[in-house]
Amino acid sequence: MRWTALLLLPSVACGEFSVHAQGDDPEIPEEVDTDVEPVEETDIEEPVATLPVYAHTRTELYSIEPGNGSRTRIGTFTEGSQVVDGMIDVAIDLEGRMYGATWTSLFLIDPETAEATWICDTDEELYAMTFTSSGKLFGGAGERVVELNVENCQAHALFSQSDWETSGDLVGLPDGYLYWTVRTGGNDGVVRVDPDNGDSTWVGNTGFKKLFGLGYDDGNLFGFSDDGEIVKIDPDNGNGTLLSSNQETEWWGATTNPVVW
Repeated sequence: MRWTALLLLPSVACGEFSVHAQGDDPEIPEEVDTDVEPVEETDIEEPVATLPVYAHTRTELYSIEPGNGSRTRIGTFTEGSQVVDGMIDVAIDLEGRMYGATWTSLFLIDPETAEATWICDTDEELYAMTFTSSGKLFGGAGERVVELNVENCQAHALFSQSDWETSGDLVGLPDGYLYWTVRTGGNDGVVRVDPDNGDSTWVGNTGFKKLFGLGYDDGNLFGFSDDGEIVKIDPDNGNGTLLSSNQETEWWGATTNPVVW
């Protein structure tokens, strides 16, 4: 079974020591300090996300400039020398660690290189994945939203209902709520969800469809479509405004960075 360290890896330094040369007995000093200071462990932190919004295709990670929708390619999702194909969503926790999910597994992602480290396999399809402002990881597919344990991929249902169906993503905001892009039969809508009990409220229609990714920055939501569109969305009424479009890019997911809220 593979194992990965999710949080901090302790590193222990070796203390210095000396060896007397062979020959006459060395002169013993009058006072010898026999108190030994304990060696302090040094924490080595995993690379953390530093930018406000990230988005991705099925194999490539990008940083996004929320002001104008411009993008910068970070890298290809890889595990060792193998490309991780089919990254369906990413999410960043309150410490800045980035996680990514395929249809079958959860990974820790290096936000500086897109290198992926396997954590655990899951039976959940995490098309919509986000951390809440309280640090919990939620994921959704279809009409079902679950809370997921990042150490072992065990999940339990938050709610399942026939009123809404996932279009592509969830995002947790500083107000404590989840914002969810859902299908409405035409364009996508936005629903606000209370993560404590699953209560949901209709926010509004975005005017855009296939919003498979959802991010947040400076009071606004940002939707990322399968058609290569980046859309600024008002979280109060759901109204969407096109920021940029590149039909050669098929966005599969996105995330906000709570470290820079």
